[in-house]
Amino acid sequence: MTDPLGAVASAFDAAFGSGDAVPEHDGDWGVKATLQDALDQTEVMEAIPEINAVGVDNVRPGQLVRFRCMVQDMYNPEYYVGAYKDKSTGGRWRTTKFTEKIGAGAEPDDSAERKIWERRVLYCVPIPGESSWVRRLDGAVASAPPPTPVKSHEGPTGTSTKRPRSENDQPENSEPSSAIALDAYDDEEVAKDDEDTVAKILAAAGENKAAGTPKSNTESKSNAESNANPKSNPASNPAAKQPRAEDAAAVSGAGAPVSVVSEASESMDESLNLPLGAADTSDGLPRACPAIVKFYENEESAPVKLNDVLELVGVLQIEPEIDVANSDQQQAAIAAAAAAANGGTPATGGAAGLAAAFADFMMDEDRAHNPPTSVVPRFHCMMARQTSARTFAVLPARPDPRPTHADPGPAIEDPAGIQAALIRHLSGPLGGDVLAAEYVLAVVVSRVHTRTDSLALGKLSLTLMGVPEGGDLPRNLAAAIADIAPCVAHLPLSIAGLNARSWTPKKDYGVNRLRSGPLQLAPGTVCVLDETALTSGQLKETGVRNVHALKQLVQLQELEYDFQYHQMRMPADLPSVVTSSAKHGDSVVQGCDCRVPLRMVKDTRAADPLDPVLAKTMRAFVARAWGSDHSIGDEASSEIESAMVAARQGERKATELEFHRWLTIARLCALSSGETELTVKHWKHAMECERKTEERLRLV
Repeated sequence: MTDPLGAVASAFDAAFGSGDAVPEHDGDWGVKATLQDALDQTEVMEAIPEINAVGVDNVRPGQLVRFRCMVQDMYNPEYYVGAYKDKSTGGRWRTTKFTEKIGAGAEPDDSAERKIWERRVLYCVPIPGESSWVRRLDGAVASAPPPTPVKSHEGPTGTSTKRPRSENDQPENSEPSSAIALDAYDDEEVAKDDEDTVAKILAAAGENKAAGTPKSNTESKSNAESNANPKSNPASNPAAKQPRAEDAAAVSGAGAPVSVVSEASESMDESLNLPLGAADTSDGLPRACPAIVKFYENEESAPVKLNDVLELVGVLQIEPEIDVANSDQQQAAIAAAAAAANGGTPATGGAAGLAAAFADFMMDEDRAHNPPTSVVPRFHCMMARQTSARTFAVLPARPDPRPTHADPGPAIEDPAGIQAALIRHLSGPLGGDVLAAEYVLAVVVSRVHTRTDSLALGKLSLTLMGVPEGGDLPRNLAAAIADIAPCVAHLPLSIAGLNARSWTPKKDYGVNRLRSGPLQLAPGTVCVLDETALTSGQLKETGVRNVHALKQLVQLQELEYDFQYHQMRMPADLPSVVTSSAKHGDSVVQGCDCRVPLRMVKDTRAADPLDPVLAKTMRAFVARAWGSDHSIGDEASSEIESAMVAARQGERKATELEFHRWLTIARLCALSSGETELTVKHWKHAMECERKTEERLRLV
């Protein structure tokens, strides 16, 4: 708990610290089994702080911590010095596993005295839209340790992800220099004689990129792969940088051109790549930040996909030395490019500036993947489990390795009373409309349980029609859902927002990153899509694609990821409520399963604060309903079959999609009443809700 790296070193020493044994291959040395034995003790698991709940700045260096996160991007695997001979201790083997730095006694130029291993690299973000009460629950089980010292020599986190250099920061025996953006030069400042030099600089920069520069304890695979594929190489395809500049300008609303080689072209939110942007800290919770996760298990034993929700146990590292080393590498690469272009002698004047700019351009990917650790810390994972955005209790030590749903837990007393309390809570923002509140509750507890070629069975999407324009109903409804569900995303559908950027993830080959979008969310997140934010205007190509993506989401529970050279459909599980001011069928987001005209009997208002005991029971009730499987009794099966045959033979022949919707609503009626068996009572109640909805639609 207090010194996990020391425990790793002890286990490694026991295996290779003495004798002639050589660590030829990456190993475990019993660390995982020892850690698992400790985590089997509930009090140990509860004592491990969760970094989103206690705050990164309150994590003691070297302490064992937890990290609940979503996989936002997957970088190329990287090589690192996993073991080396320490000359200062007589040639004993040491390991750098689970760390970023190599020891002072290593000889990097002696390949025989070090072992290169491989690890996976994931970019993980705090679960988007996670309710504040979940983080408070995580923070309540472990007291926050003393804060770490302030990283005063690193750049401010609110401006740029690149650490500024001063003369005192320069490497020994080197002259101060800096990377200069291309747009910092006037044409008049570049001499006519330097035209040949410019071509040489570009060639030298490309050669330097292809050869690769040594990194602090890492040697990435991405350089060779980027040069092998001309489409992903910024030098051979400079136009690949342009969409990045356009997106940045569109998001910020600025009309000025953005330099493609300047890090200032990105806002902090874009650099952090958070799907929903930075979380609001006005609720008193610490800032939740993403982390670059170093994953040591092989892909076969621990398969991980985009958008998976993980609970990680490991070591968080904030190492300013990493940023100094990366900056030194950039300076060395700039000097090498300038010298190569100048025939081996140091370049000066405009040639030196252009060399700096091109070398800086070539290192955009390295900088994007290696931001300062004070902005994006490194998390070295020792144990991992797949979980879900809906699982909010402190997790058991030995979970089912398969993707899990919420643990149903003990039976809920008075389920009818809890269901009534939930409907009252949700009907407040809906102006007292109980029928609409019942449908919203059904959406909250819905999930995709089976997929076929053309259907996602179990999903439910709802359009609330006739919502007053310009009011707070959508925001209040999202807040009421967030009181009882662990993950909620309130997404206003404005013309400017839809036109600004892609709402689905898009590959940026300029820096080899997957740019997130507001719809890259963890499975189980409830989406409140607010159409009342729409005003008159014209949707551009990006906006039209985003509207199509929303339709695809509510109809098929799929999202199309844009990899520029090909499109890939990814499964999703995002139950959605669309709030629309339209009173007829002209909603922008088309294809929802249910349309319910709103009938408010009183003014809409924010939901009343919940009693803590009642809130805990309601959340457990919703988690149980969402995670439970269902069955259909024999009597109910006969009743449903007869009703469907009659509907098929009636005057208005029901379709297969209607049958699926009726059965889904009946199943959700059973689950939202605290039962797992669908009975005749639940079927009749579902049909009564559908009858009332049809009656409202006829009167619109």
